Amino acid sequence: MSSVSTIPIFVVTGFLSSGKTTFINQQIKLRKMPSATLVISGEDDISHHNLDTLSIQLDNTMTPEQVKTVAHTIQDAIQKKPVREIWLEWNGMTSFQQLETLIYQTQLSRIVHIQHVYFMTTCDFVDTMLGPTGLAPISQLMNADSILLRHENRSREQAEYGSIKSLESTGENYYNQLPSMGFALLGGMIFPMCDRAAIPMFRSLLLRKVKLPVAITFMLASPLLNPIVLISTWYAFGDHLEFFWSRFILGAIVALLAGLPYVPHRIPLSGAHWPIASHCQVYWAS
Repeated sequence: MSSVSTIPIFVVTGFLSSGKTTFINQQIKLRKMPSATLVISGEDDISHHNLDTLSIQLDNTMTPEQVKTVAHTIQDAIQKKPVREIWLEWNGMTSFQQLETLIYQTQLSRIVHIQHVYFMTTCDFVDTMLGPTGLAPISQLMNADSILLRHENRSREQAEYGSIKSLESTGENYYNQLPSMGFALLGGMIFPMCDRAAIPMFRSLLLRKVKLPVAITFMLASPLLNPIVLISTWYAFGDHLEFFWSRFILGAIVALLAGLPYVPHRIPLSGAHWPIASHCQVYWAS
């Protein structure tokens, strides 16, 4: 069956708080017959413009049989009322390949087709989180037809200078962050900070564009390895220096290991130097 005779699906991807729900609601308000629009959400507890929203749970670990069960749920919803179009709010941590499996490798392939894919993001997410959060957002970005980029409190010129450069280099120009993590570990040993103060400091570091693995290493190293706790450990177990060295060595290992999974590795893009599809357009939203 050709895409002309099947129901179009408009996919909106991106992380939570990127504006997906607001964008979909705005689009539905423009429809002459919003009741003929089926809204499907892969996020929890999301509602859309006073419409009944079909919630689905789909993640990267689901088996083909589980995906088919989700497809049956969507098919049943389509059959309950006349549907002219579908808006799908896709979970930001689920790969685009799983979406293609749902649409094209189940019974849904006979009744729906993907019409347009929007990738919604913010400048802060692009600059600090895109890459360290794994391949799922990358796969969504690479398959997007349109990118809706919110520059929030920045001027467009500032956002263009930073975030577009980050989009251009996604997956290609990540450098080794291990030396920076080493300095973060050293900084945690020098500056005393309790665990309650470490969380606000962690957030402040991210807002100042410190890379995620570096910020995590500092957040854990400071309460574990600062001079006050090391001296306290030595004073409490002075006759057993193995406790002091165990805390020092294991604390450093834990701080580094916690940050390592977020170190972005070079992502193979089949030789491409631009991770965004050639037809993709970037639009700005305040």
